[in-house]
Amino acid sequence: MNDNHPVQRQWLTWRKIVCVLGLLLLAAYIAGRPALEKMFGVKLPALINNQQVADNDDDDKNAADDNDNQPNAKAKPNSQKQPGESATKFARISLGNGKFKTPQGLLYSRARLDHVMRHAKNDPNRDGPHGVFDVKSEDQVLALIDRAYAKTKSNPKTITHSRERAKHGAMRDVYSINMKKRIGWVGGEIRSKPPCNYLKLVLENKNVITAYPTNRR
Repeated sequence: MNDNHPVQRQWLTWRKIVCVLGLLLLAAYIAGRPALEKMFGVKLPALINNQQVADNDDDDKNAADDNDNQPNAKAKPNSQKQPGESATKFARISLGNGKFKTPQGLLYSRARLDHVMRHAKNDPNRDGPHGVFDVKSEDQVLALIDRAYAKTKSNPKTITHSRERAKHGAMRDVYSINMKKRIGWVGGEIRSKPPCNYLKLVLENKNVITAYPTNRR
């Protein structure tokens, strides 16, 4: 039995040498494969699946991007709202027959709302000036008009007010309300498109007759 020990030790030594040589050859092949492919013009097999590694890297990047796109719990909601946009859907109190009341108590019929919404886009063929809102949706326009009307009660120094008699004899309240920021621009035949900071609001009692941006008090 003792005579076999030198043979066994010699075999283990050669095994270690072979393993080391194998690792060195593997490292040399991996490092030299691009040069060998270029030299001989052939595609040598890759021992490591680089595409899989790249795919894994992409998955990690996408996961990181997804985490970055998660909403910040400390961020204020609706931080990207457009000027004049309501934080929630504008509340309309239905009165039937297409009529409704706003939170500030203004009354609209469908026909008058359609008239107001003509000022959500320019009419370049109109004779004379045409006030155009910067905001475009019905909810945004209604919210803006409600905020303007609230100023007539809470901050009268920002408004001018007059009363006019309509053709059918009813009295109307005409407000020019300084919103202290741009709310639209003047279009129509006015090609220079000056900005508007005022809102003209015409009421018959609480019924909205018209409302539009203007650049004149």
